[in-house]
Amino acid sequence: MKTKANIIYIIVLSTMMWFVSKPIHAQSSNEYYEMGKTALDVEMYETAISHLTEALKKKPNHTEAYYLRGKAYYEMADYHHALDNFVVAVFMNPHEAEYYYYKGRAEWKLNRKDGAIQNLQKAVSYNPNHFEAYQTLASIYQEMKMYEKAKEYYDKALSVHPSFHASMFNKTKVKNNIIDYQMAIHEYNRSIEDDPTDALAYMNRALLKELIYDYQGALKDFNRCIEVDPTYKITYYYKALCEFNLKRYREALKDLQIYIKCFPDDENAITQYNMIKKALVHR
Repeated sequence: MKTKANIIYIIVLSTMMWFVSKPIHAQSSNEYYEMGKTALDVEMYETAISHLTEALKKKPNHTEAYYLRGKAYYEMADYHHALDNFVVAVFMNPHEAEYYYYKGRAEWKLNRKDGAIQNLQKAVSYNPNHFEAYQTLASIYQEMKMYEKAKEYYDKALSVHPSFHASMFNKTKVKNNIIDYQMAIHEYNRSIEDDPTDALAYMNRALLKELIYDYQGALKDFNRCIEVDPTYKITYYYKALCEFNLKRYREALKDLQIYIKCFPDDENAITQYNMIKKALVHR
């Protein structure tokens, strides 16, 4: 069945690619726009730019066409042209969070960190649930060695989207080597002293401890996180991975069951569960 599904997917994708790349005689801006949008979806960036440029020739105030053309340039790592398009999109619609988000990312890629921060903060002001903008802000502050600010924005990303694993793993990279991890742990020690009820602080410290192979210390922090906030179910996922490293397979399965019950669509967690279950059977 999977082979058949793959064949159907390839046929559909091939049809879309033929459709967006064939010579056309589109008459309206919207026709060119839709062609460009489709080309962007199938990662035909140069074709997308060509169609969107035609759309803008016919309708110069087509804000979304500027935005999508900027995204196409961005995916091609042409950040200068990407930024040019995002600037216009923001000027034409100064209330769209996504435009500020990509404008900020383009600024970041061009090493214009101040401009990037300003635009990303605009993005979250218009969309307080934009976890990717929070995560990007954290990454920028991390590069600037402003680790407390990095922690602040990684925490915000996680609070908005607690099942977004990449945010959690990126947060553990606040420092780049073992000495820096220990320094980061020290910062969390101070944070926990100031507020012993901060569940996220315990989780973050646990993740950092795992990176220096202090699995016992990490497990203690995961348990403390659950004690402080038992509703914070994502903790069970990371606690289970820690238990797996300690070869406590039964405990890991138990914690993953709790997590999967809350997040039944998390395929990554289900895969981890099945893997640990097999490991237990073959012990």
